[in-house]
Amino acid sequence: RLLARVEADGIPTDELLHEVDVDVAGEEYTIARSVYVSEGVDFAPYLERKPYLAQGPAKLVFEQGYEEVIARALDSLNPERIYARDALADGAIAAGRIKEFAVRKYGEDHPLAKRANQLGRDAAAKLMGLAGRGNAPELLLAERIFVTGLVSKDELPTLAKCPEDPKILTVDAAIRGLEAEPVPESGAVLDCWTAFVARSTNLLTTAASPGDIARGALALAPRSHRALERKTLLKKLVERVAPTKEGMITLDPGASRGERSMVFAALLSDRDGLSAFTRDMLKGWLLVQRDGRGSFGNAAATRAAIEALIAEEESPRQKLEVRVDFGAAGAKTLTLAGAGRQELIIPRGADRVFVKPESGHVLARMERRYLRPFSVEPPKPT
Repeated sequence: RLLARVEADGIPTDELLHEVDVDVAGEEYTIARSVYVSEGVDFAPYLERKPYLAQGPAKLVFEQGYEEVIARALDSLNPERIYARDALADGAIAAGRIKEFAVRKYGEDHPLAKRANQLGRDAAAKLMGLAGRGNAPELLLAERIFVTGLVSKDELPTLAKCPEDPKILTVDAAIRGLEAEPVPESGAVLDCWTAFVARSTNLLTTAASPGDIARGALALAPRSHRALERKTLLKKLVERVAPTKEGMITLDPGASRGERSMVFAALLSDRDGLSAFTRDMLKGWLLVQRDGRGSFGNAAATRAAIEALIAEEESPRQKLEVRVDFGAAGAKTLTLAGAGRQELIIPRGADRVFVKPESGHVLARMERRYLRPFSVEPPKPT
């Protein structure tokens, strides 16, 4: 900071202030490690993330119930940060599901219901606004927006009664179509949609990515008149990923976090084919796919995770005690009562961060801010 002042008799004083803000030579990240804990887990190995530089203390976040998870996932779909049309449609659909959930559980005036309604309408408006720049949204995207219940027909372009029937149907087009099928009027299903769903189901059973099969199955989940096609896709998905009773699945080594989230969400949607233990483990595997922003890898996977967690509608009210052993820095016992979250700063000098619930499971996440010096390469996307 440099201040220059000029003074002389008979004239006003003149000042010039020059300030320079010096930022750190790097980029800040929040890095999180999430674990669905039952037998006990030590987070100490993740306190340091070399070559990144820690910025302040780490903290543990404990969550019970899914309301907090759903709310953070909704914020990760804020349309201000989304520009892809399909992602905007996913954000609007997720917001519509969350609004229905919040209104049913808490009423229309609940903050979560209002937030979901606002973000969902903002996403729909942004998607429709793309038409003004010569990049008109496809009718299927408009139909996906309509089924959310956030907007009315008169706010959208004229919707087609039947899907397109291309000579070559792609996997993406098949999934979009399945997600856009309108609710049958008076129980009557149009033949054109039945033919499209049959063709899309046949295509998805041979898809290279288990995530695409999972997304197709999830698209059919709220459409009870497509139960047979959904069962076909779920059966194919189970064959491909071979889930164990502990909820572990088999995917290609290069599978993304978004694909893993999609598969776990689809497996959870099979409410009749899972034991209570396996369902509990699958929920744990799904929850630990989240990043520090609340996203599950991408917009489509985040929407799938939201729908899976809403379907569970689990909101535990029993008290749960969790003991955290910090080694040389002592220990602490937390009491988690009902749904919500609690945070615990990890004390300086801790050489152990061993988390163990007295009974049952708890979702624990360790978060810390780190600085990546510009001399260090950015992390590769996962």
